[in-house]
Amino acid sequence: MKTKQPISEFLKKEILRLAAHGYGSRNIAIRVDIGRSLVRRVLAESSPEALKVGISSGSKLAQFQQVITEKVLLGLTTTRILRDIRDIGYSGSRTILGELVANIRVDNGITRKPTAKRRFETDPGQEMQLDWSPYHVQINGKRVKIHVLGVISCYSRKLFFAAFRNERQATLLEGISMAFEYFEGCALRLVVDYVTGNIIDIMCPVSLCGC
Repeated sequence: MKTKQPISEFLKKEILRLAAHGYGSRNIAIRVDIGRSLVRRVLAESSPEALKVGISSGSKLAQFQQVITEKVLLGLTTTRILRDIRDIGYSGSRTILGELVANIRVDNGITRKPTAKRRFETDPGQEMQLDWSPYHVQINGKRVKIHVLGVISCYSRKLFFAAFRNERQATLLEGISMAFEYFEGCALRLVVDYVTGNIIDIMCPVSLCGC
C-alpha cells in the first residue's frame, strides 16, 4: 500500500492561504515548490471551515472570491468585474483584482480573444491618458514587482512610460511631472484610464503641438 507523502502544517496553511486568494492548484504548486497532485490532496482533504479561515484572514478580495470566479467564467472583463464588486462593497485596487482574474483564467484554461477597439483621438493639446500596468522582473536575482506608468497623447499617440516600485499618490505625481517634461508641455485634460470618469483638469496648461 502506497503511503501518503507527509506535509507540514505550515505548508498546509500556505496552500490554503493561496487558495483563498484565488490561486489554482497549478500556481500554488509553483509558489510553494511541491507537486500539483499534493496541492490537490491538501485542498481535497481540507474542510470548508478551514478554507473559510483562510479567506477571512486574506486580502480585501477574499470575501468576493466566489463572485469574481463566477464572473470570470462568464467571460466578463476585469473592468466590468471591478465595477460590479465595488457596488457590493469592494474597496481594494484594480491591480490585485487583475492578478486574481488572470490566475483564474489560467487555471480554467480561459484565453482572452482580442477585440477590435476604435482608435481614440482628440484635437492637439486637448487630452492625455494615463494608466498603471504591473509587471514582474528580475532584479539582483530576485523576482520583483514593478508598476509601469504610461501616459499617451490622444492626438499624436506619442507614449511616455516609466517604472516605479509602487502606485502611491506621490509616485503618481512624480510620474506625471516626468511625463510633462518628456512631452515638453501638457494637455487640457489628463484622464486616468483605470478609474472611469476620473479626469484631472490642468489649471495652467502649456500648449502642445502649436495649439
